[in-house]
Amino acid sequence: MALAYDATSSFTFDNTSYNSIDWSHTCTGSNRLLFVGVGVVGDTGKVSGITYNSVALTKIWEKVQGGTKNSSGWLLVAPATGSNTVEVTFASSTSTWAGGQGACAVSFNGALQSTTQNTPVTAGNYSGTATVTASTATGEIVVDCVKTGSSVTIGADQTFRETFGNFGCSTQAGSDGGVMSWTLSTQNWAIGAVSIKPAPSWTEIGINFRLTSDYVTDGTDETYCIGDSYPTTRGGVTFGFVSGTVGTFGGRNRSTGVDVRLAGMNYDGNSSTNQAIFRLDLASTGKYEIRLALGDAVYSQAYQYIQLKDDTTAITTIDKSAGSSAGYFYDAEGTSFSAANWPSSNVAIEHTFTSTKLFFVLGAPTAESDVSSIAHLHVKSSAAATGNPWYYYAQQ
Repeated sequence: MALAYDATSSFTFDNTSYNSIDWSHTCTGSNRLLFVGVGVVGDTGKVSGITYNSVALTKIWEKVQGGTKNSSGWLLVAPATGSNTVEVTFASSTSTWAGGQGACAVSFNGALQSTTQNTPVTAGNYSGTATVTASTATGEIVVDCVKTGSSVTIGADQTFRETFGNFGCSTQAGSDGGVMSWTLSTQNWAIGAVSIKPAPSWTEIGINFRLTSDYVTDGTDETYCIGDSYPTTRGGVTFGFVSGTVGTFGGRNRSTGVDVRLAGMNYDGNSSTNQAIFRLDLASTGKYEIRLALGDAVYSQAYQYIQLKDDTTAITTIDKSAGSSAGYFYDAEGTSFSAANWPSSNVAIEHTFTSTKLFFVLGAPTAESDVSSIAHLHVKSSAAATGNPWYYYAQQ
């Protein structure tokens, strides 16, 4: 699904003192994302919070120039559809300075369902051009917010979303390069921007876990994970570990004499304080087949534990106090197979996702011996299940 602009709404004011402002905004479509940019007079922390339909947004940047020009950007994943209230709350009442202040809401559909998009960028100076360059790519959309000391004029390749005196908000197609600029009379200015990523469009992916990228050659519809942190995009999918990359977390190359999906592994210690959490962004909600290889091609492990989740809801848990023998792997049902038999005999589970986030928690929640180790994760949309190299599955 392509990323697309949905709607804009705003609240602007001049010479007025507010403790909070609110207005209505309508979100439509699927894989929704809401951005709110605020440009006001005030120092760091001027905006204390923003909600949409009473759900809090996450602040992704705040830039202050000269102690008075404040630009901040905020995101909300999966905002409610329909017309709802955006409310911006200030830490102290807004200044009655003339010149224009405000907030602008811009919604998107077909967006990556995360507040971790491309890295936000900010800038501030005293000059006649407010400008910042966002890291972006074709298929993405950059959105910005600027607050200055004089009226602003929008730059090239940007689409107007709101301007009111010294405040402005715009978008730009990622293919145009990410340079966001506004001209003004020489004054202090603060600007921020972020490039919004599209939702994944894949239907099948296998992730092979190991230590180095070139240890083996991945198969069709496969990529590798070498302990990557979220969000890593590779093979057309976005994934990575969101925690657990300390302590006993790590990866190993094990054997080139087994199926490439079993050649390596990532592991985490069985400790109540150090579970590794992995995230894979799905292309959409709906039914998916999930396959696992939990084990080690060369060494036995005394305890194996993994839990799959649909966002925060547990799907299935494999909790094996007997551990795994060397060269044996548990599948998604918790059945152990030798490295020779796993490729043709492993069983998938099937789950209907209500979110677009698949998590797994690796490592026992209590202190146990050894580590839990994953060699392979395979996820396929059941709507696209053609040419499946495996034919067993179990309903979850």
